[in-house]
Formats: sequence, structure tokens, C-alpha cells
Amino acid sequence: MKFALDLLGPGRLSLGNQKGSNSIQSLVPIPGRSGSVEAPETTLTDRSLAAGIASDIITTPFNRADVTRRQIEGRSGEIAAVILEPMLGGLGMIPPADGYLAELRSICDENEVLLIFDEVITLRLSLGGLQERQGVHPDLTTMGKIIGGGLPVGAFGGRREIMEQFDPERPDTLMHASTFSGNALSMAAGLATLRALGNEDLERIDGLGERLRAGFDAAFAKAGLWGHASGLGSLSHVHFSEGPISDARASVLGVIQSGSLTKLLQLGMLRRGIFASGRQMYCISTAMSEEEIDRAIEAFEATLHEIRPVAEEECPQLLR
Repeated sequence: MKFALDLLGPGRLSLGNQKGSNSIQSLVPIPGRSGSVEAPETTLTDRSLAAGIASDIITTPFNRADVTRRQIEGRSGEIAAVILEPMLGGLGMIPPADGYLAELRSICDENEVLLIFDEVITLRLSLGGLQERQGVHPDLTTMGKIIGGGLPVGAFGGRREIMEQFDPERPDTLMHASTFSGNALSMAAGLATLRALGNEDLERIDGLGERLRAGFDAAFAKAGLWGHASGLGSLSHVHFSEGPISDARASVLGVIQSGSLTKLLQLGMLRRGIFASGRQMYCISTAMSEEEIDRAIEAFEATLHEIRPVAEEECPQLLR
């Protein structure tokens, strides 16, 4: 039996049976249900998934290549692929630790396992995605609406010998088809985006991201609250924490321990004209300038001062 080992956004590494279509990810490392960091447990996310699927899955923490190596080498010859977001997206825009992705590349090469990057979110970090910035090249890459100019689109690509498996002229081809394959509108928008977007644009919004994170960190200090803005380039996320967040468990624990502060922060920013997702993710577009960033920082600082009394009552551990 072959397995596909899947290390996705919120810091999960899961093993799905390659012979079937069913798979599951341990989407959120819930405290008390996720086991230890050294030996994580996989949990089903909802009742739509068969309980038996969990027996085909292994979960491992993001930024812990040592755990991943131990799990892969303990199942020699059984793992087909490692799949991960090179920077965690949904659970906090957590960057890879120095050398982490390169170590995964080495582990996969040594054990004849494919390395697959999900760059649906991180592709914007350079014209070649985060893999280009990190100098680590996966065997396959998945991409999303960024390549469609914001319109719905998905794509994947990789090494020639892998992509050749989908050649329809092969007698043993792997079928790849869908209702919207090669959708003309999405492809036209994507082509226009690629022609208009250049390195200078990405460097500019990356700088805006650095400005935003620095401003948010300074606002936390002025408000007398522990907090940190994580991320890379134009992608940022706010955490109520004493220092940088390095994995999904710390991100989830921070949300739990911050009580109602995350939701109040979102509402306070909305009242001041700044829309961010409820989980406090901030993504900068090429339409933005320093003016929008500074407005966001001002709104953020004002909101933190507004909600500080709640922090004093609900989570005094966040007071500096």
C-alpha cells in the first residue's frame, strides 16, 4: 500500500491512501486532542468523513523536520509524497524556519518521496513563489486564483516526467479533466495579470507588508499588550502572543487564550474603515499605497487601546 503524506497549511502532515480518493487533514491541532508535538494524533474534522480514514493518516508539526524524518523513515517505502504550504497560511502566516524547507527536500530525496508545495497563497511572494525565494524546488506545485487575476482558477505543474503522466496520447494516461478546465475568461485574466505584474510591483507591496507588521508591533507596545504580526512580504497575520509564533499549535493556543480580543479587534478595525478577516489575516494588493497602510496602523493602534480594558479582565497574561 502506498500513501501520500500531506503537510498542509495549519501545520498538519497527513497520510492519505494513494489507491483511493478519500483523505483527511487534521485541520486544527485542538489542545487536548492532538497528542504531543513529538507524536501528534490525527483527528477527524467533521462527521462527513469515515472514521477508518484516520488510520491511514499521520500528522506532524510544521517547522519540525526532525519529526517528519522520523515518521517517513519509520515507514520506509510506504510514503508517496509530502504536501505542504511552504508558509502556513490559514493558521497564522507562519514562515518556515531557516533551513526547514531545504531539510524537507533532502528527506524526500533520500527516501524517494515526492515533495509538493501548495503555493495558492504564497505564489505572490515572487514571480516564482516562495520556493524561488527559498531556493527549494518541489517536484510539483499547486496554484490558485493568483494566476487568474483573482478569478476562480486552479493549476498544478512540476517535473516533466511527472506531468507526462497526464499526456492524453499515452495508452496509460492519468485522466485530468473538469467542466472548467482551461476556462477562457480565467485564462485571459491570468495572462493579462502576468503581463502587467513585475518584480518591482512585488517588491513594493512586500515593503508595504514590512511597514504594516512593524507598525502593528509598535502599536502593541504602545497599548501595553503582548502581540506580534507574523508573515512574509505582502502577507501578514496578527497574533496575541509574547513573541513570534513558529507552529500551528502555538497559533491556535494563542487564539484560545486571547478570549474575545481577536473578534473585538476585527470589529474595531471595521468601525474604523479597515476590513480584515476574522482570523486577523492582512493581504496587501498592488492597488494599495503607504497611505492605506498608515491608515490601517492608526486604526489598529486606536482599536488596541479601546479593547485593552477587556484584556485586563479576560486575559491579564497579555498585559506587558
